[in-house]
Formats: sequence, C-alpha cells, structure tokens
Amino acid sequence: MDEKVVIFMHIPKTGGTTLNNIFKKFYSENEIYDHVPLEEMNKQFSQLKEEDKKNIKAISGHHFYGIHEFFLNPMFILV
Repeated sequence: MDEKVVIFMHIPKTGGTTLNNIFKKFYSENEIYDHVPLEEMNKQFSQLKEEDKKNIKAISGHHFYGIHEFFLNPMFILV
C-alpha cells in the first residue's frame, strides 16, 4: 500500500513553525515541500518524474483546501 502524504495546512500565526521544524528533521529535502507557493508547487510538481512524485511524503504551508488534488497517494491532512 502506498504511504500517505502528510499535508499540513499551516494557518498563519498559530505556532506551526514547531511542526515544520519536526517535518524538516523527519523528512529529507526531496521528500517535503515546505511553504512553496501553490502556483510554484504546481509548476515544479508537473515537471517531476513519476518516481520523484512518489518520493514526496509531506507538504507544509499556507495552503487552502484543494492542495490534495495534486497527488494520487492517500492523504493525511493536518490543519
């Protein structure tokens, strides 16, 4: 079974920096998108090879509902 992609929708000024720091310790740089604007993420993600897309384990940032639609893997969303 595919691993779930963790999506942290960081609401500004709510102390999410601590969770982001945990993500950075737990995931390697190529496994997480950290505060990449949605438009830039879409551009970057569309250029990735399928193998590299499968390596993404977490997304963190000031995103709105709908970010999960970029991924085929099951999601686990934190708000």
